[in-house]
Amino acid sequence: MVAMSPADEIAAILANPGPAARPLLAASTLPPGVRAGLWLRCGFWPQAHEVAQDLPTPTGSYWHAILHREEPDEFNARYWFGRIGSHPVLRQMDNRWDAAAFARASPAQREREAQLLLDYCITHHE
Repeated sequence: MVAMSPADEIAAILANPGPAARPLLAASTLPPGVRAGLWLRCGFWPQAHEVAQDLPTPTGSYWHAILHREEPDEFNARYWFGRIGSHPVLRQMDNRWDAAAFARASPAQREREAQLLLDYCITHHE
């Protein structure tokens, strides 16, 4: 079997979200931040959560906050948001992006934020 480049692996996963992505994600050696975002994008919350909770970085805390917001579990979402500290994606969202704004984000803001974080993880190999 020929190994795929990371870009090809990401493209293959995103081309087949849902059940078809499960074996690709399960075998993936992509960085954990990328895997957390892809698991979430493909609809596998438990797997995304497992990866995020084992990632002891601001990016891991960010994914963890996003996942708990999706549950919805506002208490845990705010807790993990507070653990992020500084992150480049926060600066892209809005200078007023705080725990309250994070918790009440619109569906469009949530989608934009998750995409920005996934893009960041891909670009920075996190």
